[in-house]
Amino acid sequence: MLEFRIPPQVAKYASFMFSFIGRGVFYIFIGSIVVGTNWWKSTAGTIVGIIGIGYCVLEYIPSIEPPANMR
Repeated sequence: MLEFRIPPQVAKYASFMFSFIGRGVFYIFIGSIVVGTNWWKSTAGTIVGIIGIGYCVLEYIPSIEPPANMR
């Protein structure tokens, strides 16, 4: 349901999720929280962090436009 209609609370309180850089920093933050002492926690945190770095890089590539749900 959120794919078709975004609640107004999300736009108000989590507006950073509507840009590549905001979403990337959020993913890096979550990835750093997830990283732990066990191998599966480290793996999951690293993957989420790498995805966050990818989002941050997408912000600076002018040929890539944000999808419709991020505008």
